[in-house]
Amino acid sequence: MATDDRLTPLAPELLTMIFDEAYIDRPPTSPVNGTFVPFLRQRLFRDIRVNSFKRLEELCGLVETVPPLGAAMRTLEIKVHGDWTTAQEEPQDPSEDALVRLFCALPRLERLECSGSLRIIAPLRSPSVAARSDFLPSIKALSVAGHRDMRIDLFQPSYLAALHHYPLRELTLYDWCMRLDPIYPGGDAPLPPLEPLPRPLPPLFSITYLSASANVGPAGTDQVLRLLPNLVDLKLLGVSHFVGPSRFLDALPRPERLQSLTLEGSFVGGRWVLPERLTSLTAL
Repeated sequence: MATDDRLTPLAPELLTMIFDEAYIDRPPTSPVNGTFVPFLRQRLFRDIRVNSFKRLEELCGLVETVPPLGAAMRTLEIKVHGDWTTAQEEPQDPSEDALVRLFCALPRLERLECSGSLRIIAPLRSPSVAARSDFLPSIKALSVAGHRDMRIDLFQPSYLAALHHYPLRELTLYDWCMRLDPIYPGGDAPLPPLEPLPRPLPPLFSITYLSASANVGPAGTDQVLRLLPNLVDLKLLGVSHFVGPSRFLDALPRPERLQSLTLEGSFVGGRWVLPERLTSLTAL
């Protein structure tokens, strides 16, 4: 006896909403009609979390084998914290070429979060790769947490040189591994001077939100702020009586555009006063 099919005639937008609601808590436990597999893929692969290099390598292979899975992704969160102590000891798979192919297979990805290894986002820092039209064309938010290797400075301007190629609106930079990891005594020591870049970095006009560690030194958060003329929302972590907000507010190219300012930190054992520079933030 033929079944009463009431779903097939519906518009794709409605089917997407139905599958979103039907499998919001867990995936289906019984076979799904082949007609509805694309909608199920969109639901199950929209938000992906990866917690190891092995899983990341498997994801690279899966997306390359089944391209519609990559097209379904909107958020990719990669957390690969391990017991290695230097970048040289990190697992080298997936390779950088495999990561480039992965990111090129995510045409609708809007948010990328990566912590534990800067090697994974190395392709994003390459101007030649970033200039490709098929490389993360829809990315709106990038979040990067620090690396165990003290020799890699997350706030180096060279790491930001390629970001103007992306339609980014939100940027998050945390370097807590570098500053707090007990493996590296003297983690609070100033970083060595950087080699000068061959040309000024282009402003990152599309970014309106920055959340970052209150980093100081020759490549501190203030260097990042100078590249953000359209910033309207700023969140600084690790502010203290040693690292106050003044130098960061001074770095804002257009302070009158800032509408939201969040300062988080500890002030135990010291005295901290709001700087007079807050008067320049007329849109707060």
